[in-house]
Amino acid sequence: MELPECPVCLQSFDDRDAIPRVLSCGHSVCEACLAELPQRYPNTIRCPACTQLVKYPSQQGPSSLPKNIDLLRISLQHSPSSSSHSHKHNQRSTFNSCNDHSSFWSPEFYDVWKNWILPLDAVLTDDHCLGRFSSSKGRVCFGVNRCVSLAPIVCFSPGDDSKFRFSYVAWVIKCLEGMSEAAREELAWILEASVRQRRVCGVFGLWSEGVEGPLYMVCERQSGNLLDKFGELGNGFVGGNEGGLELDSGGIFYFLMIGRGICEAVLSLHLEGLVAGCLGLSCFSFDELGGICVDLNEVLGMGRRLHAVSGKHEKEAMSKDCLENEIFVSPEVLYELLYMRRSARDSGHLRYPIGYGSDVWSLARVLLWLLIGNVLPRNTLEMNEESDGDSTASYVCCVEKVGSVLEDKLGSEYLSLGKILCKCLDVNPVNRPDVVDVRNCIQDMLVKPQFEFLGNLEVTISKDSTGRCLVLGELSLLPKEWSDEPSEHELREKQIDGHPNFVQDGQDKSDEYSAAGLSGGLTELKDLRSHLDCVSGLAVGGLNSKFMFLLIISRATVL
Repeated sequence: MELPECPVCLQSFDDRDAIPRVLSCGHSVCEACLAELPQRYPNTIRCPACTQLVKYPSQQGPSSLPKNIDLLRISLQHSPSSSSHSHKHNQRSTFNSCNDHSSFWSPEFYDVWKNWILPLDAVLTDDHCLGRFSSSKGRVCFGVNRCVSLAPIVCFSPGDDSKFRFSYVAWVIKCLEGMSEAAREELAWILEASVRQRRVCGVFGLWSEGVEGPLYMVCERQSGNLLDKFGELGNGFVGGNEGGLELDSGGIFYFLMIGRGICEAVLSLHLEGLVAGCLGLSCFSFDELGGICVDLNEVLGMGRRLHAVSGKHEKEAMSKDCLENEIFVSPEVLYELLYMRRSARDSGHLRYPIGYGSDVWSLARVLLWLLIGNVLPRNTLEMNEESDGDSTASYVCCVEKVGSVLEDKLGSEYLSLGKILCKCLDVNPVNRPDVVDVRNCIQDMLVKPQFEFLGNLEVTISKDSTGRCLVLGELSLLPKEWSDEPSEHELREKQIDGHPNFVQDGQDKSDEYSAAGLSGGLTELKDLRSHLDCVSGLAVGGLNSKFMFLLIISRATVL
């Protein structure tokens, strides 16, 4: 005779290690397995036999459910003399001694992120966080042998006491669930920007080396960035010209073409509500058609290098690192990195707001480096704590030196370019021009007066919005270890005010209403006698009213 067994662990019921507990649907599950079943909704579980949502006393635990005396009697009567009870008890002791419940994600959470998960064999990596897209499977057919760069997002560990071995997809979802809400929102904004803006390097998706491995954001890697192309250009395109600038030399025209592309790449970020916070030559790459794109992977890498220096509280080291590596950080962002991490957020020491104007300052420094290179006066922006970081006098002096150098190198023909670049270096972000203004100024120098009908770019970015600064965000911090704090998924509709909804949620909410009714005592489950094998039970009930069973699960019925 085949003994009744638990539908989860397939172990025969007994009175010691596999005590059968009856759920309200009529099915029986052993007590140890009930304690480990994931709970999607409060005070409810899904029956492993019929997948029906049933009420479950989470506070009291499975011991508060009634025993199935009939099954227990049959199992004890027909079971052989068990000499392995002690072995089975030791085998399951880890389950009974641990009361932690792993927090599992909801189907809605999975639906949002599933299309961004790349297959395990999609990327071949090397030791420098670079890789090659080796598979055409995934969210979109990207092709094979595409060079990619990998940005580590999270580095979690499930721990030695984990009772589940995650599949690859489940591990990626678990890593995403372990991230903070702010980090997930920031990641969603980046993914959205990569899809909608052609001037932003594409993001193929999320990938991990395997279960328990770090989670990476797989980004498109172009053939070369500006640092690789022009890193050896010491004096810039016009910095070495001692006798002024001539248009037929080609240097200024080449600069204007590249400068316009850089402005449009930064503008693409601002249109998506993103603020880089720091920029450098390595943040911009050439695509296959010669256009310039901003590499958000490199922006995050720069932010992590800055956080690594700022964590040591060495302001001189950070300023030196920015100069040596050509990382251009606006004064207000640098001040935030140096001081605000060490003091309370509500201390009120922040003089100027961080927003789109911060990128305008960094953009101007990139353009100035390409224009005149090392001729640009270098300033370490010395800040002393006695003056509370106030270096306005020395800073204004530095900007005046930049203006005089530009006037000597550019001459009167391109005086407007020098003026707008100096305005971009204003210590107050409010006084800086928009990226659109810088781009239009460059466009006016490229297009001759007889072609003015082409018009300038007319894009308006609200100055009241500060944007989401990536350098000061969660993803710019070094990946943290596993967080033990569970992420709760409340029974409420998504609020997408200002949040990119890149996957529409068309899920049926009937399970949520049923679970809410069960946990709140608003629904009642009549005798189903284990459904008589579910579907067949309903068929029998339809043929003979004597075996009619009632199931009242309705959000409109209050009992």
